[in-house]
Amino acid sequence: MNQQFTAEELDEALKIYRAEQHEKQREGITKRAALGKYTGHIPYGYQLNSSTGKLESNPEEKHICQRIAFLHCQGNSLRQISHTLLSEQHLTRSGKKFHASAIKLIIQRTRNSIRVGCSKEKC
Repeated sequence: MNQQFTAEELDEALKIYRAEQHEKQREGITKRAALGKYTGHIPYGYQLNSSTGKLESNPEEKHICQRIAFLHCQGNSLRQISHTLLSEQHLTRSGKKFHASAIKLIIQRTRNSIRVGCSKEKC
């Protein structure tokens, strides 16, 4: 049985499907949150504990986060930090170089969680 649909019918069916998928996703997130489990993107320097569903420190990545914070406190620009990490063969989880925007987020998060002995106000 080969049935032809109009563009409008397909568009409406896709809207309904997307709405249903979105609702399922929201329900899953709400359920995980109610259980005290992490529901967002896993930041660099952390990993998800599969048994508890909560974030925990990733020692290897945490070391790189501390290196980034140290380089920043030494006065290096985001690009300089990126080049240094690349020369030291530190790559992202996906095996790519660290971009300035990712480094900036790591610095902001690291600034709130650890100190590396920096006397600069920006650190």
